[in-house]
Parts: sequence; structure tokens; C-alpha cells
Amino acid sequence: MTPVEPLAAGEHARRLAATRTEMERQDVDTLVVGPSTDLRYLTGFDVKPSERLTVLVLPRDGAPRLVMPEFELPTAAHLPDLVERVGWKDGEDASAVACGLFATGEGRPPRVAFSAQLHARFLVGLLDAGLRAELVDGDVVLAPVRVRKSPFELDALRRASGVADRVVEELAAHGFRGASERDVVRTIQELLAAHGNEPVGSGLAAFGENSASPHHHPSERILAAGDTVILDFGGASDGYRADLTRMFQFGEPDPEVRRVHAIVDEANQLAFEAVRPGVTAAEIDAVARRHIDDSGLGEHFTHRTGHGIGLDVHEPPYIVAGNTTALEPGMAFTIEPGVYFEGSFGVRVEDVFLVTDDGAERLNTSSHAIRVVD
Repeated sequence: MTPVEPLAAGEHARRLAATRTEMERQDVDTLVVGPSTDLRYLTGFDVKPSERLTVLVLPRDGAPRLVMPEFELPTAAHLPDLVERVGWKDGEDASAVACGLFATGEGRPPRVAFSAQLHARFLVGLLDAGLRAELVDGDVVLAPVRVRKSPFELDALRRASGVADRVVEELAAHGFRGASERDVVRTIQELLAAHGNEPVGSGLAAFGENSASPHHHPSERILAAGDTVILDFGGASDGYRADLTRMFQFGEPDPEVRRVHAIVDEANQLAFEAVRPGVTAAEIDAVARRHIDDSGLGEHFTHRTGHGIGLDVHEPPYIVAGNTTALEPGMAFTIEPGVYFEGSFGVRVEDVFLVTDDGAERLNTSSHAIRVVD
């Protein structure tokens, strides 16, 4: 449990104010947020969910209240003054305590939004406690607020990406001979920590035929001569995530691997060049996809082009067909086209990007070249 993350003065107040503005726009009376990155975003309180109810009750007007077990109140002692702590005792109906703090509707049932990461059992408990309200997906409030990063958040994303780049360069000189996929992941985690990133998430190392699985789970598979290797990792700085993918090869790459890599790398670059305010997420996906389609490899590009990034490694905006979200300055997301041949090899190149006033900033500066290792 991390009580409060260090933030620039006024950052939490700004976030809460922006959330209330969005609640007004969406006609939401109360927002309920459980242990999650949403809670950390709004208050700095980072706590794991348990069987005991902990929720932030944020009315459109009035004091935000953090409802939590009374014996755990000291862990929130350093919360910003703008958040009031409300304790409940074991044996007490915690759901009833929380419900009693919800705002009432004006001549209609109140609209209560629940954050997407709230465990279902707590929602059921609130309903059982007599909650009578119109239920709303909390993302209609929180996603538009979290998607635009503040200067504090942008600095953290830059730091995290910089560390990931340094780890890539060290890995290239590390040597993989005799290592398993899990060995390489452990090395990545150690290097991230040594350079100051929180080694959150396991990361991905995929050798040979395993590199053709975009979400492969690292195994005890030992690196073999001729293997193509995908490494996908990042860590975090102040909770804000990095996410990059680079290609390695045990021995000289086959010409077909180099050809496919060049196409995927070009798709990454073309998508980057297309980023600017007003362009939709779907249009960025289409740019990368069109290049790979035109190269005859479209059927092997099996996933979206990218995803937003922040306190979560996957968050809005999603760079995918059908997403009409217009890009705005301050949005952060990955561009990660990939091509995969089942049973043979895969190629992916991924960087994090920030939308600027007139284009995009690429946060990852490490080379996209295939690194030959021994």
C-alpha cells in the first residue's frame, strides 16, 4: 500500500475539479471509485482491493469522501485535505455507510457512475443496501479527464520511456546464450529497477515460433540458433507506464525477417507522421494498416495499432478501427504495428507518442534496428 504519491502542488485539486466538470456535462450526481488507478489518479491513494469496502464517493457538489475500514484510516492520513476520510467498523454495513453519502437527484432518481475497475461484489452490495439510482459507466466521466495528460504526467511518461530505452541498449550487449524467455524477463526487470523504473508487469520475451503470438506468456523455452526474438516491456515512473517493443535475433536474421521488419517499421513511422490534433484514432490505425495491406501482409496484422497509456498500460484512446475519438494535445498512446506468421516468427515495433499542438512527440529514441545477439 502506497499512501500518497508525490504530485505537484494542486494536481489532485485540478483532477477533482476536471472530473466534476465532466460529471456536470454528463449529468452525473455521484461518482463511486474503488481501489484502482482511477482512485490513485484522483487522490494519490494506492491500495489493493480486498473483501472490505473501500470507495471514494465524489458528489458533483460537496466534499469528496473516502469510505474505508476504520482500522485502516492511518494509511490514508496524508491524503490531500480536500478528501474527507470516513471509517466503518467490522460488523457494520459498509455499503449502507457509502450509500448514505450519495447525492440525491433533483426530482428524479440520482445518476450514479461507478468506475470500471470497481469489483462487482461491491456494486452488488450497494444495490443490496437499498441504492435506488440510474447506474452509469464511470468511464463516461473518467476517460475524458484521464486521457488528457497534465505536465506532471507527461514528465513521468518521458522519464519512464527514457529508462526503457536505456534498458534496450544494455540488453543488446548482455548476451542471451543459454537463456530462457523467463530468464530474459527477469534480467529486464532487474535492469529497469537499477535505472529507477518500477518494474511493474511481467514484460514479454518471445523466442522463435513464440514470437508469432502477440500476447505470448514467457516460458522456459531456451534461445536457439536462428531465433527471432520479440521483447516488449517498460516499467513505470511515479506509476506512469512505459511500453516499447524491439526486435532481437540470435545470429544473422533471415532476409525475410529483415523484409518484414522493414515494412512494420515503415508502418510505425507513417502512423507517427499522421498524428496531429483533430485526426481520429481510427485514421491512425488505417495509415499503419494500409501500408501493411499494400505490402501483401495485411492478413498477418491481427491486432489494433495501439493503445493509450498512463497509470494503466492500456487505457483510452485506443488506436483501432471504428474509434472516432479525435486526437488532442496531451493524449499519450502507443503505435505498435505487428506482423505474425503462426509457427514461424513475428515482428512488432512499438513506441509511445504524445500528441502536441502541431503533431506528435516520439518518447522512445532507441533504434528500431534488429539487434543481433549471441
